[in-house]
Amino acid sequence: SSGAYPGGGGGDLHTCPKSLLHSPYLRTYNGHCYEFKLDGGLSWVEAESACRNHGGHLVSVNSPEERQFLLTTLFSMWFHGDYVLIGLTDSKREGTFVWSSGETTSFMDWAYGQPDQYIHGKKRFLVPIPPVPREEDCVGMRFKDWGHWHDVPCDRPFISPYICEYAPTTHVPTKTTSVTMTPLASTTTPTRHAETSEESIDPPKTTVATVPSTEWVTLGKRGMLSYWHLILNKHN
Repeated sequence: SSGAYPGGGGGDLHTCPKSLLHSPYLRTYNGHCYEFKLDGGLSWVEAESACRNHGGHLVSVNSPEERQFLLTTLFSMWFHGDYVLIGLTDSKREGTFVWSSGETTSFMDWAYGQPDQYIHGKKRFLVPIPPVPREEDCVGMRFKDWGHWHDVPCDRPFISPYICEYAPTTHVPTKTTSVTMTPLASTTTPTRHAETSEESIDPPKTTVATVPSTEWVTLGKRGMLSYWHLILNKHN
C-alpha cells in the first residue's frame, strides 16, 4: 500500500475480487483494489467483517501518497459525509495502534489532539445526563478535517462509511466447451389414404424438439410451400 499517486480513476480492475467487479465504487492503486462503501454505514467491527467476507480488510493507509489517493477519490465520488472508517485499532492493547491487515508502518496522520479517548455526554430535555465513558479503540479518517485521523468507537451506535482494501487477485480463466449441433432434416413424407376415392395429403409435420427454433420455422414454411405446390398441380 505505497507508491506514487496514480491520479485517480477506476484503473485496471482485473486484480479485484471477481465478486465485486460490477461495483461502481472500485478503484485500484499500486496493484491493490479499493472498494469505497459510502452508502449508509456500519460499525468498525461490522465493516471489518464485511471486508473480510470478500477476502480483504479495512484499508491500511501507509503513506502520504496513499492518503492523497483516498481523499482525491472521495472528492471524485462527491462524498459529503464526515468519517470514513480505516483499519487502524488499539483494541488488543490500549495505546498501541495496529492495522487489521497485520501490516506495520511508521506513517501516522492523527488530527491535532488525537487520539483522545473521548468521553461522550448528552443532554435531554435540558436536563444534563452524566457523561458515559465509551472506549474509542478504532479509527476513522475525518473527511471534514482534511482526512486526518480520529479515534472512534468500534461498535454501534457509531456507524460510518468505510473503505475495503484487497490484495491483488489472480483470476483463472474458465474453460468453455463449444458444442456444434447439426439440425436434423425433416423425415416427414406425405401420407396417402387408400380408403377414400381421392388422394388426400397431410401437411408435413415438423419435429420441434430436435431442431433449433430458427430452423424448424424455416422447414415449416418450406413444408407448407410443398403442400400448396402439390395441391395446385393436382387441380391443374
